[in-house]
Amino acid sequence: RRRRGAGCGRSGRGLNGSTREGGELAGRGSSMVNWQSFRFSFEEASGALGDLGTFLPWLIALAVNNGLDVGTTLWGTGVHNIVSGILFELPIPVQPMKSIAATAVSEDLPLDQVLVAGILTGAMVLFLGLTGFIEAVNVYTPSGVVRGLQLGLGLSIATKGVKAALYKDGLNGSTDEYRDWAAVDGLILALVTSLFVICFSSPSAEDSSPDDGNKLVPVIPTSSLPAGDRENNAVQMSDKSTTTGNGLCVSEALVVADGGSTDKFSEHYFKLSETLLVDAEDDGDKPAEHNKASVPATVQAPVPTVKATATKPDGATETWCGSVMKSLRGARMPVALVLTMLGLILALAQKRGSFWRETITVGPSTPRLIRLSGEDVKDGLLKGALPQLPLTTLNSVVSVVALAHDLFPESIHTLSTRKMASSVAMMNLSACWFGVMPSCHGAGGLAAQYRFGARTGGAVILLGLMKLVLGVLFGSSFIEVLKLFPQSLLGVMLVRSGVELASTCRKEKTERGVFIMLATASGSLGVKSTAAGFGIGLGTALVLYVWESFLRYLRK
Repeated sequence: RRRRGAGCGRSGRGLNGSTREGGELAGRGSSMVNWQSFRFSFEEASGALGDLGTFLPWLIALAVNNGLDVGTTLWGTGVHNIVSGILFELPIPVQPMKSIAATAVSEDLPLDQVLVAGILTGAMVLFLGLTGFIEAVNVYTPSGVVRGLQLGLGLSIATKGVKAALYKDGLNGSTDEYRDWAAVDGLILALVTSLFVICFSSPSAEDSSPDDGNKLVPVIPTSSLPAGDRENNAVQMSDKSTTTGNGLCVSEALVVADGGSTDKFSEHYFKLSETLLVDAEDDGDKPAEHNKASVPATVQAPVPTVKATATKPDGATETWCGSVMKSLRGARMPVALVLTMLGLILALAQKRGSFWRETITVGPSTPRLIRLSGEDVKDGLLKGALPQLPLTTLNSVVSVVALAHDLFPESIHTLSTRKMASSVAMMNLSACWFGVMPSCHGAGGLAAQYRFGARTGGAVILLGLMKLVLGVLFGSSFIEVLKLFPQSLLGVMLVRSGVELASTCRKEKTERGVFIMLATASGSLGVKSTAAGFGIGLGTALVLYVWESFLRYLRK
């Protein structure tokens, strides 16, 4: 059911900023690039930086602990960003392969083994994509399992962000010592930036969708209810319901029927409640002629959609202060861009100019071709590639495609799991040979970039160009700037990104789906493994299916 056309996000705008039907893109071949769909604005630039909370910590950790060349990785992942933006026309992120990075940092793997792990993971994902097995995983995985993985990963990212904002070295989880209040990277910075993100990046009351129940409520013409439903079943309304002159009952809650006619009521009247909507702020004092013309005499008659707008009381005027605050709240503030610029300023301010003149060098890094040995291949496969494969398959392919379809309904016609798997494979098969960090896509990164303003492929193209410029100009010496970037600020960005990803669980509507989703998220968080959460969720769904099949067999 299309509620906002095929628009993207809450604004209801398509990829090129205009509202249009999703079927318009169905006939456009995936090989064509619709350049009109790209936008290059401050909002897109802000969204492009929304995933830095995931990218920067792993980049710094691999550079310091394993000798990863930052300059090579910057221009390599920059090319990945540009190609992904053009290929998908969406803000599909490029992230580090977290399982490989975590294993490399914790076990001090040589850099060649880290890169081999990325190459082998890319080869296995390419095989899954070419054989179509990845499509089977997508088709036969219950939606509750996918939502559960997103919920678990989102809460995990948000928890990591809280630790990074509050504790010293919280990103690595190595200490429980709180940050100093007045330090450059202290609790005051975390508090101020948190308030800034809450005020300018969180959903407002006006952003509530009709099915939230906060802004729109259903209307039932009680005069059209059968006598039996009115008299015997005692249709109950909330205490705040009102009745207009023609029998319209407006309630802040859905109408429910007692007396055993729930199924009949759902069949005949819930369809009506979905189409007849009025604004909760409307006082209902419209002329009777308007109401009679808008509402059918019987339930079986065609039901027109009533689009009512709230009206201000006579003589009411909006104050100057209210107008300014409404403009500020309604505007899309480039939050991530502001936070990133603040972080860079604070990082540069921590050292004197002489330090930067001696440390920063101008010029790109020289890529080196890795040399493989049997030991590197074995350890890269066992320690890196195999643990990473489930995470890549589920989060970098299945979950990111599902989230993209939710955020950008038009992408249903052009974005598939096979296409996403091929993209992940080619990134690593083409770049890891030259020392570029193993990379993938991710649902968390997509949620972060969307929340901070990204709506088109132009966002990741801008990010890719920025990485290319930094990698070519400063090479590996830019790591000295990144080391001083405030972790508390990164933590705040991680919290907002994790909350945005976890909030997609609200799209799971059935009780059974919610149960499977929570089981999946609990397993993922409890075992601290996406693969384990997937197994628990899929096992739960399978047990429920077998049990219900057995009960149906007994009834027959």
